[in-house]
Amino acid sequence: MVEILKTLDNISLSEMDNVKLMNRVDTKYVMHISKLPHLLKAIQPFYRVLEIDSNRLMTYKNNYFDTPDFKLYLAHHNGRVNRYKIRIREYVESQTVFTEIKFKDNKGKTRKKRTLTLKRSDEENNQFVKKHSPYYLSELETKLDIEFQRFTLVSKTENERATIDVNLNFKKNTHEQTLRKTVIVEIKQETYDSSSELIKALKVLKVNEQRLSKYCIGTALVNQSIKKNNFKQKIANITRLERI
Repeated sequence: MVEILKTLDNISLSEMDNVKLMNRVDTKYVMHISKLPHLLKAIQPFYRVLEIDSNRLMTYKNNYFDTPDFKLYLAHHNGRVNRYKIRIREYVESQTVFTEIKFKDNKGKTRKKRTLTLKRSDEENNQFVKKHSPYYLSELETKLDIEFQRFTLVSKTENERATIDVNLNFKKNTHEQTLRKTVIVEIKQETYDSSSELIKALKVLKVNEQRLSKYCIGTALVNQSIKKNNFKQKIANITRLERI
């Protein structure tokens, strides 16, 4: 995979500022890792890949927060609109840490707010979360740690960005699960556009759209007692991919 990534033109972190897409539509796909080389070969002429200090495959570490009774998780599980995800994310290669809040509204739009955590006091960080969500960070608990590797693609012609996540590890206390064969593709656009070269390439590979939250799936995988009926089909699909 790393060798194939080298065949794509690169884009710098500063150039990425033009395609932040903090207010966007997200379209997600889940596929087996064996399809990834074919996907990258198909889209190679149309996308650039983010490169930081000669690295194209980046490591991310997420700490997800929720109420003691998992209100944020259950809002997603129960299909509620106007829902939040709250996390602290470490971008390992760029050595930055952000507090990030994602809000999905009733029109399917995702809005993201973030602040550099290391430049703010605990109280400033606490107030930031309250400003952009119904919660203070101090009243939430760390519910899941996720570590994964990601590369980021940027369209050469459209206002479109995509992330491709591999080697996902979910951990909560002593409970842990790693996905070695499951790949998550997330395409970010201002509005959904099926003419995207990436979407067309995924269709050729018979990879269908699948709504998925890494936080929710990870929580369901490592927490045996939590409600997960509405995620059973997604979990079964991932289990099948890991067995191939």
